[in-house]
Formats: sequence, structure tokens, C-alpha cells
Amino acid sequence: MSGFRQSFAWWSFTAGREVDGPAFLAQMAAAGAQGVEMAPEALWPAARDAGLSLVTLTGHQPLEIGFNDRDNHLKLQDKVRASIALAQTHGVEKVIVFSGVRKGRADAEGIANTVEGLAPLVRSEIWSCLESLKNTGLSVLVIDKNIGPLLRIADSHFVLDKGRTVWSGSSQSLLDQKDILKETLGV
Repeated sequence: MSGFRQSFAWWSFTAGREVDGPAFLAQMAAAGAQGVEMAPEALWPAARDAGLSLVTLTGHQPLEIGFNDRDNHLKLQDKVRASIALAQTHGVEKVIVFSGVRKGRADAEGIANTVEGLAPLVRSEIWSCLESLKNTGLSVLVIDKNIGPLLRIADSHFVLDKGRTVWSGSSQSLLDQKDILKETLGV
């Protein structure tokens, strides 16, 4: 089958068992697995030696404590940022994060809290990509109410109110326009 790669989750085969990690990884590769998910970092060299790709790593531990609880957001964001950096350094394809134990929360609340907790991580990656695009000389149109990052990367700004341009100019000019910042942007 073209494009199909079989991987396995480390914990699903090893939880509660004594396992010789390198031997097990070699056996899984011999059985046809092409990647391993959530393997302990100490076993990454053995996984590569067995010909397995590192498909995912866990963005934070323990899995029961997740982004569905707002009290965990700052602590978990730091852990996930570190995991993303580790994944980039070691060629791990994806980082998995978890919502955590529900503790009586309704689905909608848990989802909203999880999205809210992950948003700063995603937002920083988007701004990073936009800065990279700008550095190549490519023109990009960005529409956002968060003017802090826009002031850093934009050459020109247009402030719209009900679809009409009410102001345009440079970042410095926008900073100097206290009335526009307050009345139109609420800053």
C-alpha cells in the first residue's frame, strides 16, 4: 500500500511489563513496524538503530493532568514548548498533548478550555512562520486584532471599522495614534 506506514504505541505493549527495550524495538521493526510512538527518550537511539522513525512524543506528563483545566495552562504550555523543541531537535514527527481527566466538566467546557490553553502555542508558531515569510520578501496580508505581533512584522497597517478604512500608516505611526488605538482597537 502506497503511503501507509505502520507504527505502534510504546506504552500499549509495555505498560506494566518488564521489557528489554532495544530487543523489543528490533522485534517490532522485524514484524513490519516502521515507527514507534511515545517511546521513552532513552530508547530513541535504539529505535533509530532498529530502523524505526520516532513518530510522536508526549508533550506533557502525567496525561491525567491536561489542558481542560485552566489552572494547568501555564505549567503545561511550558512543558509542551520544551517538548516541541525536543521533537524538532531529534526529528520526532509529532507532539501529542492531552485534555486530561474530565473531573465532571461537560464536553463543551473541556474542549473550550483545551483550545484556550493550546492557543498561545499555536499563535506563537503562526507568528514565527509569518516573520519567516516576511524575511523572504514575500508580501502577506494578516488580519488580526492582536496588534503587538503585527507591530513587529508589518510594514503597513490599515484599521477598518465596519468595513471602511479609518486609518492607514506605519507601525510607528500607529503607535503614535493613541485615539485610533483606544477608540477603534480598544488598546
